[in-house]
Amino acid sequence: MAGYNQSTKLMGIFDGVNKIKNVYQGTAKLWASFTNRVLVTGTYQTDLYTLDGITFNSMANVNSVSTVTLAASDGETILLITNNNTIMKSSDNGATWVEVTKPGGSILYYGVVYGNGIWIIYTENVLYYSTDLTKWQSKTMTFEQYERFNSIIYTGGYFLFLTDFTLNSQLTGFKTYKVTSVPFSESDVAIKKFTNAGNLYNDRKNACKYYIDKKMFLAAGYDGFIRSLDDGNTWSRFPYSNSNWLSRCYITYGNGKYCAVMYYETATRVFYSTDLINWTIVDSIYYTSMSRKGIEFINGRFMVIVDNTRIATSTDCINWTTVTVPYYGNDEFSLTAITNAY
Repeated sequence: MAGYNQSTKLMGIFDGVNKIKNVYQGTAKLWASFTNRVLVTGTYQTDLYTLDGITFNSMANVNSVSTVTLAASDGETILLITNNNTIMKSSDNGATWVEVTKPGGSILYYGVVYGNGIWIIYTENVLYYSTDLTKWQSKTMTFEQYERFNSIIYTGGYFLFLTDFTLNSQLTGFKTYKVTSVPFSESDVAIKKFTNAGNLYNDRKNACKYYIDKKMFLAAGYDGFIRSLDDGNTWSRFPYSNSNWLSRCYITYGNGKYCAVMYYETATRVFYSTDLINWTIVDSIYYTSMSRKGIEFINGRFMVIVDNTRIATSTDCINWTTVTVPYYGNDEFSLTAITNAY
């Protein structure tokens, strides 16, 4: 997002990699397209976008049987991947959508990112890259056993690849790969490995995020948060401070606060913190379904889904206002932020 920051007890600094995806904020050009917007998508005949979580604008339905899971933009074209792995693009502000031929066929995509003139779609171990969304090339990574892509982010100067690795079905750490362009030779890539780094959450909606003004990477895992303040060279782990916090947690950063959504005891709740250590629960936001997952921060506002008809917005993660979403009634929808560094 242009000019904004996204991004429980400190256990120390460690070396390694984790999950990252395509969310970025920085000095991005604001084109009259999707950059700096949040999409509201479902199976209804009309999809929406919003700049502030209060006013909604209609656009053509992206996919009548699915919601949007992943998104990236170069400022003029937006590329979306739905939860049934359909790839759609629009170059006219959402007036029309065209399906893109799937690179690699019918496989599960982990993420999509744009940077340095290159579109990248990736699976657990393969990069598909293109400059025009028509001709695709691929690169299969040489990973360790049980290693896989978790997420990729473009910071405005380089791509940071994050992979996690497992042992006995448990995530034990992550690795980072710094890449300036694609394709590349793995022998030329700076790789760092962080072991005993905690169990990081593997969910396509729960990307590690980059906040350019703080040079901060931030992600949530099964048992805590990880953060880097030095371009991914070192990472700090912040275990969850409450034993009642269950594994699924989503986090973002804005206006000086970390704002998280997590399943707490028997319901999904919102928490906020200024240091990732001390957390306060928000009593006004309470819902029982964890399918309402995710939290976004864009243009100075946090946004979360409350139910099939409403989202809630806040500038401070403390005081929240609920807003009725047009068109949606019994139809479940999702929120997907569109941001990028070009």
